[in-house]
Amino acid sequence: MGDIDIEGIQSGTLNVKLDAGDIKLVDVVADKADIDVSLGNIRTEGIQTNALTAIANMGDIHLDGTLKGQNKISSDMGDIKIMPTLSKDQYTLNLDTQLGDIKVDGEQIGGAYQTNTNTENIIDARTSAGDIKIKFH
Repeated sequence: MGDIDIEGIQSGTLNVKLDAGDIKLVDVVADKADIDVSLGNIRTEGIQTNALTAIANMGDIHLDGTLKGQNKISSDMGDIKIMPTLSKDQYTLNLDTQLGDIKVDGEQIGGAYQTNTNTENIIDARTSAGDIKIKFH
């Protein structure tokens, strides 16, 4: 119980797990990052990764950074906001919410959205109860 703040590190693999509290990563570079919180929020600023898994059972997820490779983001109950530094055409998007809205670059989509592009960078974001917003830099 408590918060975890990590700033300015480089790692091959980064694993961060917390039962209750918030996780904040600032200017973190990791080849692979696994972030998991049961009750709390996940927030990144300036993250650079080639594979990201972010799970918040009850809490919001806010990701800002360079998300390359396979990125799996899920929240059972909470909003997901993603601000990737790469352009939209560099991603395959698979987005799904059971109870909430999806917006991509301000455009209201509905409850599910998938692009048919075949790129090496994938964002797979799912929430049971919450909104998903993606805003490309």
